[in-house]
Amino acid sequence: MDADNRVKVAEGHWDALPAWRSQMPPRARWNESFQIVRDQNFRICGKYLDGENTGLVDLFKQVAGAHLPLAKAISVGCGTGAKEMRLIQAGVVSHFHLCDLSSISLEQGKQIAQEWGLSDKVSFAHGNAFDNIKNQEYDLVYWDNALHHMPSADDAVRWSLEILRPGAWFLMTEFVGANRFQWTEEAVELINAVRNSLNDECFHNPRDPDHPWPRHFRRPTLEEMEYDPSESVDAEAIIPALNNYFPNALIKHVGGTVYHVGLGDILTNIPEGSDILKLCLLLDRATASIPHYAVGIAQKPVRAKKLSAKWFTHMKSQFRRTFLEPKA
Repeated sequence: MDADNRVKVAEGHWDALPAWRSQMPPRARWNESFQIVRDQNFRICGKYLDGENTGLVDLFKQVAGAHLPLAKAISVGCGTGAKEMRLIQAGVVSHFHLCDLSSISLEQGKQIAQEWGLSDKVSFAHGNAFDNIKNQEYDLVYWDNALHHMPSADDAVRWSLEILRPGAWFLMTEFVGANRFQWTEEAVELINAVRNSLNDECFHNPRDPDHPWPRHFRRPTLEEMEYDPSESVDAEAIIPALNNYFPNALIKHVGGTVYHVGLGDILTNIPEGSDILKLCLLLDRATASIPHYAVGIAQKPVRAKKLSAKWFTHMKSQFRRTFLEPKA
């Protein structure tokens, strides 16, 4: 796939995602489950809170409360920006600059901002933030399941450090598991053990009742992953990069191998509060050492060495080589 087509495929995937999601059965994804969201929030902040990311917000307020609200924040790969706008509503941020490759998502975000009365507190930018953000400093860089779409996690985290003013904050909730979803043998065995223990009713496909969802799980091929050339390109490097550039970062692993992959799609057939779901969450906690989801909070040192303009040129070049140009 040549460079132009890779860009078009990635943008097309994200442009089509809202319509695809609208065709999914209800509660097919973990973040649509009241019980799973509460469980994840507990792992993050020690409280069973309702609402996705409320645990992260609570933890961030515990860590950075004296500095809040932060005046100027940026999010790359924001989608509609709804999650970022909820940080504004929560009193974490005063203004967000929202960047994404999908023009459709950004248009939806503008509508949401208007409906929520936040149009004056957000700005939207379509395109590559690495090219567009120059000579600016922010009080917060926020990554919400977008950092794992960057071609180089190391470059993206380093870029985050550079655009933060001294004393400012880095905040992420991210997939940090296998690159290109090439799950480890341990993860595959765990997922299949879970799925093989479930009854046939769990695999009923409401979209196509004559073709139930497969019980057996396998890794996708790299060719199959080309539906989105940006998906989990360098996810495994996120935690090492965060530890490298923010040595004092607070990092919490919150599992996901079971509740994200093992219950993918079939979750719609597993009721809230059921013994099956309770046991799956207990198993996910017991196997949280398998890298999957993590949250991270870090503060840029007040006296940090300024990175050179030459490095910015290198980063943009690296982005184009690793993401936009075809691979042999």
